[in-house]
Amino acid sequence: MGKQSLVFRRYYGTRKGGALINAPPFNTAVIADITNDVYLSNIAIDLAREENKSLLHVGDNFDIDVLEKERKRLTRLMRNEGYFFFSNDLIYFHADSIKEKNKIFLTYKIKEDPVKFFNDSVQVDPYSTFKIKNVYVRQDFGERFSKIIDSDTISQWGYHFLNESTFTVKPKVISRSIFHNPNDFYLLENHENTFRRLTALNN
Repeated sequence: MGKQSLVFRRYYGTRKGGALINAPPFNTAVIADITNDVYLSNIAIDLAREENKSLLHVGDNFDIDVLEKERKRLTRLMRNEGYFFFSNDLIYFHADSIKEKNKIFLTYKIKEDPVKFFNDSVQVDPYSTFKIKNVYVRQDFGERFSKIIDSDTISQWGYHFLNESTFTVKPKVISRSIFHNPNDFYLLENHENTFRRLTALNN
């Protein structure tokens, strides 16, 4: 589990993933309550979507591994809402084991004012949604081609096919396998579907 992914009010000295975790006796603790305490309203609303699919339920035994799976589920949800730079480490849980014996009161939060960079130089806001501006396709992509755009390029069906003469699959066929479109919000599932379909074209 990532650093600062879980914070307890009671200290038992357990250490996991490089972060100090103050844990109650896990074999007896059950979840008594689950609260959303996200300070940004737009993030709170989006995180609350698909609550019926949550892996955390009142009455369940408290399990750190389930918390980690829930963080991943919420991250995937956010990346399917256009939050391109959202990641697991932005979500953490506060677990209060003091209110009642053998009960855990869970509150999930997000880090305030996180700093993230794109390409190690451009600072970005992971709590903002992003739209796709252009979609470029090239088959000969590699390190030595990464900054080269030849004149042998066509723009059709909303996509830019670079060095079109090198393509072994017709651009029109490729376009049918691309789920990203200009001006659409970035969706992780579209990225995965595109990768899957394009990979299949080479088989």
